[in-house]
Amino acid sequence: MGSPAERKKFIDQVKVACRMGKTLRELGVRPSGVIRIDSSAPVTEWEKDPVGNTKKIAETFREASLVAADHGERLAAEGEICWGGMHSWRHMVELLELVDRPKLVGFQADMSHTLLYVLGENAPEHRIVPADFHWEPGIFTKR
Repeated sequence: MGSPAERKKFIDQVKVACRMGKTLRELGVRPSGVIRIDSSAPVTEWEKDPVGNTKKIAETFREASLVAADHGERLAAEGEICWGGMHSWRHMVELLELVDRPKLVGFQADMSHTLLYVLGENAPEHRIVPADFHWEPGIFTKR
């Protein structure tokens, strides 16, 4: 969501990662996988213009998806709460809908970051569980 020069630098870095991914795939070292991306923007900066900044991020991700497609790659937006426009599950869904490249740009979920979405870290208004929620001991253990 930065300046045109910063966004171009982002696209150039995606291009480098895609070239590396393609080379590793051709060597048989990496038979599948995706290139991870994020907005590279602090939440506090994103919050200054949520609509405009989300639009810029989506445009940048769309452009990056064309680079990925040229290399036979796909992109995965990393679901981490520290990145503006991606810091809640709701903002992430909105961003992916704006990107509108479901076959080229997806979501990378891991347990720890997804749990932070559930708890509403960095976006308490989007928390899924109540503020006083606590885990019951043994609830996830096999009995």
